Amino acid sequence: MTLLSTLLELNPYWQKPAIQTPKKAKESEEMRDWSQLPDDLIAYIVKQITAMDDYVRFGEVCRSWRLVTKNRENCGVNEPWLLLDCDGDDGICRFCSLTTTDIFYLHLPEVQETTECWGSPFGWLITMSVDYEIRLLNPLTRVQIDLPPPPLKYLNLNNTLPSSFSILENAVLSSSPSSSTSLNNCMVIALYKPSYELAFARLGDQTWTSVEGFEWNDSSRVVYFRDRLFTVDYDGNLQVCDVNSLHPNFTNFAQIPTTLMCMHVFYLVEICGELHAIVRIAGELDLEGHDVEREETFEVYKLDICTRNFTKLLNFDDHALLLGPNFCSSCPTTLSEFSGNCIYFVSSLMGNDKGIFIFDYNTKELGLLDSAPELCNLPWVTPCLW
Repeated sequence: MTLLSTLLELNPYWQKPAIQTPKKAKESEEMRDWSQLPDDLIAYIVKQITAMDDYVRFGEVCRSWRLVTKNRENCGVNEPWLLLDCDGDDGICRFCSLTTTDIFYLHLPEVQETTECWGSPFGWLITMSVDYEIRLLNPLTRVQIDLPPPPLKYLNLNNTLPSSFSILENAVLSSSPSSSTSLNNCMVIALYKPSYELAFARLGDQTWTSVEGFEWNDSSRVVYFRDRLFTVDYDGNLQVCDVNSLHPNFTNFAQIPTTLMCMHVFYLVEICGELHAIVRIAGELDLEGHDVEREETFEVYKLDICTRNFTKLLNFDDHALLLGPNFCSSCPTTLSEFSGNCIYFVSSLMGNDKGIFIFDYNTKELGLLDSAPELCNLPWVTPCLW
């Protein structure tokens, strides 16, 4: 069974382009056997593909090309998809490419309207059913991985909360569950409501491990970096937690530079193996502490993990930064449709504008890609066949 036929069987709504029969070559023309291209040349070509649907179709040309696409190291797709909606009757989910705006229909009965989803840059969704069953789901292959049930103290056992109330505020995936290099470190970090307590579970764990010292705020985001969890508090204090300790606990690690008398939102993202802080300056405060409207802007800082100091970046030309609803990621622009030195993010903090925005780090100009308010809280996922 081929890669595309597998996808069609699992997701019959995967769109395959119409096949046009090529004109018969003239007798004098030399017929070339493209299947005999060297593997290293095929690998070089396939690494230039930036869209997942093109990547799948490339592997359908012949057996030798398909073998190359099965090697995950040859896949350079960094195209985020937005999960627009899912029909609860037949389980058809609509995904939209953030770069091309193409729409893809996948058969995913596992994702219902009553199921909550959180995205990840590793190709997997984190889902929670109405029965509080938490799983990882690959939307392309439909492979699922069970996670431990939530701790009893978070469940609505006495029906004291509305049935629509979610016990999870956010969920983050640390790494790909299908990668051999990260299998032992793959974990889900969950923020439980209503107490806003943080806990994590590795693949294969039977219970969740609570983390002490976490102070939740509206912009709280947690990232996994070099066997540790990092988060930022309201004042720009970078905090760290060793997940391998007997009693995981957040402690102060470094101070992110901030601008006096301004409102800040902090993001953490890994770029080329280094941890960076993105500071979103969304407004200004007067002497009495009232908001003063001003243009939104961003500053990006690189952390020296040894000295615990931050250095402001003047540019990051070969990368684009993606600030999703529950995770942040960096994307090499050489293998994507994104513009270098730009930050893509959802929702505006000043005014009433809502949608997907782009900020040019060179010119400091802010642009609106899509004004649809409903896009602000949709899950983002970078599709992956593994």
